Amino acid sequence: MDAAQFAACFDVGAFGLIDAIGPDVLQTCLQGRSIDGDKFLRAEIQKLHVYGPGSFVNAHQAPRLGGDTTIGSLIVVLPTTHTGGACTLEHEGTTLFSPPVLSYFALYGDVKQTMQPIHTGHRITLTYALSIADRNGSTLADQHTAPDAERALEAALQALLADPAFLPTGGFLASGLAHKYLIPLDRVCTPPQVDPQTPVACCQWDPILRLLKGVDARLRAAAERVGLGPRVQLLYNTYDGRDVLVDDIVDLFGVHEGFELDDLENANEVIMRVGIELQRGEDRAQAQVARVLRAYRSYYGSYYQDPKHALSSTGAPVHWLTHMTELNRVKSAYIDGSSMVGHQYGDAGIFMRVPAVGEGVRASVG
Repeated sequence: MDAAQFAACFDVGAFGLIDAIGPDVLQTCLQGRSIDGDKFLRAEIQKLHVYGPGSFVNAHQAPRLGGDTTIGSLIVVLPTTHTGGACTLEHEGTTLFSPPVLSYFALYGDVKQTMQPIHTGHRITLTYALSIADRNGSTLADQHTAPDAERALEAALQALLADPAFLPTGGFLASGLAHKYLIPLDRVCTPPQVDPQTPVACCQWDPILRLLKGVDARLRAAAERVGLGPRVQLLYNTYDGRDVLVDDIVDLFGVHEGFELDDLENANEVIMRVGIELQRGEDRAQAQVARVLRAYRSYYGSYYQDPKHALSSTGAPVHWLTHMTELNRVKSAYIDGSSMVGHQYGDAGIFMRVPAVGEGVRASVG
């Protein structure tokens, strides 16, 4: 089915596929020359294929779907239930077999592909024509045109970085996420047997950065243009009143605070070990006190007035652009002192490391 006959909501750019294949494809096509910002890999949707039981594809080279500038194809396999349909790719006598579960693959025009028969279900693919385009001459949506509100945000970030009184020794800019995203809510993988002093990342959060929408996406784009490296990270609020920034859901597997053993870490200590503690400003501290009071009063009654939670002023300085939200919350389970399952909670937000005055993007600030 040709592109004019269907509409696909899947965005290969937003899901990071172009970022994943772009550097290798460009480096090969430019024959080792350096890649600058004037060139980018463009993907234009061309075909929708639906293969039912008995369908197969004989060895063939993909037709040049996008015209003379096309260098190859990107094929995305949608997650439909089916069996069979294994793919084989052949190039200059070398044959490659696809793994049982294949999400996408890119191939040049001189690569032959074969698909074995489908046994059950349906295999659905989207085919995109790949071409190298000149960013300066492009009028397509690949070249992002920032609206006025985003430009104003960019100017505000530049003004902050240019102010020598703003985070003079460095720190973080932070913002809560305004929208809810499809994120891993629990740590579902089995913890590997490794050195307990080595943090193990089980999930990757950076791809979520390309899925941001609305004001979250505006902040990401503005931050990238001023030279900051925005990341989606987790902020854990420990039960002793500390904000700890981590890259991934903290693995508290094996933490049992009911054991009176000095060499065992408690949940707070594990989180502190794998993360970076951030300072709490007055607004953040008051919000956390209010949250704790609500939780304690719901359990103990209205007479309970003072939470036994420290409000830490230690750690890396942080400036909050917006309040942290609880829309994208994760939890780490452990065994507490009563031998019950307890949880430590982390909230996803956008965090940008700010260099000290005179360093990095602030090298000219004095």
